[in-house]
Amino acid sequence: MGYLIFGASGFLGSAIVDWLENKQEKITVSSNSQYLEKLNNGDLINYSKFTDNELEELISNHHTIIDASGISSNKKNFSLKRFIESNASWPYRLAKLSIKSKKRYIWLSTIHCEKYDNNIQVNIDNYSLSKYIGELLIKTLPGWEK
Repeated sequence: MGYLIFGASGFLGSAIVDWLENKQEKITVSSNSQYLEKLNNGDLINYSKFTDNELEELISNHHTIIDASGISSNKKNFSLKRFIESNASWPYRLAKLSIKSKKRYIWLSTIHCEKYDNNIQVNIDNYSLSKYIGELLIKTLPGWEK
């Protein structure tokens, strides 16, 4: 048992890995990124091709699932379809399987905002839209708030 961290090589995920390592927690790190060398500790799993059955089995071995994965907002050349697959459908799958397995699921979603003339402006780009759709999808699951 321990923490399973998806997106462990990204900005948020790597900070969580460092924090949990400092607390000497048992962690399993996972990434589908080319930046795997950033990971220092724990078991490493590339989850990019997992079926739901494989994910469910992996989730069942951990008490907390932390999802900091997704295509970064600096990938401007990706299509909305690709952003939705990574930033909306993937967290929905994880949330659904975590609820089914009765595991704690923490999804970190960032929707970018900018300050413009003392007003907050929400960016309506493919990244932000896909993260927002992911949040809406998760909220359709019975028991998501638990």
